[in-house]
Amino acid sequence: MITRWGILGCGHISGDFVESLKLLSDGHKVVAIAGRCRERVNEFAQKHNLCDVNLYYDYDSLIDEEKADVLYVGTRNHTHFELVMRALDAGKAVLCEKPMGLSQDQVKAMIEKAKAKSLLLQEGFWSRFFPVYKDIRRLLDSNAIGEVKIIQADMGFPIMASTERLSKKEYGGGMAFDVGCYLVQFFVLVFGADAPIEDIVVNGWTSGPDNLDDSASITIMLEGNRMAQLLYSGSASLGARAQICGTKGRIDIPELFFCPNEYNLTVLPTNTFMKSVSKKVTHPPTTNADPKAFHFGFTHGLVYEAEGVRRALVEGNIECPEMTHNESLKVIELLDRIRQKIYG
Repeated sequence: MITRWGILGCGHISGDFVESLKLLSDGHKVVAIAGRCRERVNEFAQKHNLCDVNLYYDYDSLIDEEKADVLYVGTRNHTHFELVMRALDAGKAVLCEKPMGLSQDQVKAMIEKAKAKSLLLQEGFWSRFFPVYKDIRRLLDSNAIGEVKIIQADMGFPIMASTERLSKKEYGGGMAFDVGCYLVQFFVLVFGADAPIEDIVVNGWTSGPDNLDDSASITIMLEGNRMAQLLYSGSASLGARAQICGTKGRIDIPELFFCPNEYNLTVLPTNTFMKSVSKKVTHPPTTNADPKAFHFGFTHGLVYEAEGVRRALVEGNIECPEMTHNESLKVIELLDRIRQKIYG
């Protein structure tokens, strides 16, 4: 069975997703692309060597394309809700880039419609599909580092002022929706969608003509003396590191925690006078990707997400176990609470 993809949007992330699909020649095929600008659609097709696909210069025409099994929504944040709802109404499965919606109401409505129509709807948190994340789930489930007490993670790039989609409110801008969401999904991964939160403390600032959230330090306190410390920025370069700290050990992701190929596992000794045991675990890329073919360089890891969506479609599921609907709802709930505290 070939999974036939329709691509909505001709931006950089859509291009990287298409390049990732090329690395998965068995089972995946791009059959159509769409955008609102004829020139950009044509340039996109030429750049990515899409010679045998249907080109559309409006989104509705592609949504109605019978040949497409699943639609990838790679447009700007503010368009996601309308396009996803339209696609579901047309009977299409959807993989939508994060954030899937800009509010809890939007995400709830999309999920309810997907369930009512028994269609796959997946939020594009590609991080969840990486082998490292699957290892982390296994380690946490097996109590390898004991009870998790603290997590720390940071992510930041000095790009907000120079990036229109981030600096304008009309486009669903702000760094919480761009990089802060990665931190929040990591919190949900570790502590769960039903995490008993006691308090959230946020300190940060806004910037730009629309005064959108730029940088923030977030402390989430949970029952049982547990907490998360999360830091994001659109004006400073942060290391994108993450730690999961438990009573018996620690998991360290030294860089690019949102698309990691390695981590360090430290297990404390049962005897106080013995040394802790540490090991580095590496998952090399599964494809021979040329980073130069990708705008963001490291996004060839989108292959894991594409394969995950294909598996869900073949199995007849309406969500991927790597990132469930309940987890998407928890992420947007926390993002709403964090943003409310920043904006007041």
